[in-house]
Amino acid sequence: MKYKIRSKNLLIDEYFKVEKVNVEFDQHFSDQPVEVQRFNLIRGYAVAPLIYHREKKAIIMVRQFRYSTAEAGHPWLVEIPAGLVEKGEDPLVAVKRETIEETGYKVDKFEEISRVFVAPGCTDEQIILYYAEVSESDRISAGGGVPEEHEDIKLIFLPIEDIQSAIDQGKILDAKAIIAFYWFLQHKM
Repeated sequence: MKYKIRSKNLLIDEYFKVEKVNVEFDQHFSDQPVEVQRFNLIRGYAVAPLIYHREKKAIIMVRQFRYSTAEAGHPWLVEIPAGLVEKGEDPLVAVKRETIEETGYKVDKFEEISRVFVAPGCTDEQIILYYAEVSESDRISAGGGVPEEHEDIKLIFLPIEDIQSAIDQGKILDAKAIIAFYWFLQHKM
């Protein structure tokens, strides 16, 4: 099956980039290709670590304001840490940076869990999920995000025995966290 881009225009080129594309592609149930208009939120790669704190027997979560979820009734979302990979940056460098910025813990060893597309109907963003373990001796700062970026991040320690009930009760709505949690429950418990 093939596709061909007929036209592509960058509509927004700020913090977010949005492109409008006319694309022709082969169809599964027709011999005729179809041409459609689509919009793409250009994000690229992001990283998100699931961090297990050995002494606390808990997963380190972050709670921060999210406008995009606020309008759906969840302004302060509990998530696993995450951040974008800068152009040309090694994802492992990015996940180490984001872990320190958001949690204050320095981690040298990460295990890749999976790579997932966040919302393939509207964005190219792909998140690389990682797993790491820390002890209190790995804490080198308070974390909480980058003040210049107006990040206001609170650490939450979710006991591992509460993972499933937190998901079942809708306390965790972050898809990347839920995917990582199910990996953790299958591989580390």
